[in-house]
Amino acid sequence: MDWALSHFVFDRPKIEHLLREHQALGAHTDIVQFESGDTKRFRWTHPGARPLGYGINPQCGSCKRLKTKAPKPGADSTIVIRCSHCKSETLFTFPPKWKWVKGPPPKDDERGAWLVQTARDLDSMDTT
Repeated sequence: MDWALSHFVFDRPKIEHLLREHQALGAHTDIVQFESGDTKRFRWTHPGARPLGYGINPQCGSCKRLKTKAPKPGADSTIVIRCSHCKSETLFTFPPKWKWVKGPPPKDDERGAWLVQTARDLDSMDTT
């Protein structure tokens, strides 16, 4: 975690270009970009390590075995994580109020992809 806390990028308005090469940072933490009038939050996604941006435990919640989970991406922005031992499944759907930075990752892309959420989007979708 020290590595993530020690990185500060100053005056880089197009941070989206920088993110593609920083999957290691995204695997551990979200990235927040502060700009005048807007704040953006970036979240890294990977089908097996962080499906659609959700953090997962490497241990199966049902049988408690390690390293038995396998992802199966769906065509409709869903990912099913299935245990190869007990066959229990967990469904992950695209998180509300998030958008792809450059589109979903191509099939078999090991680098993953990034999602973005802006403070403006959250304010405009607030129903309270």
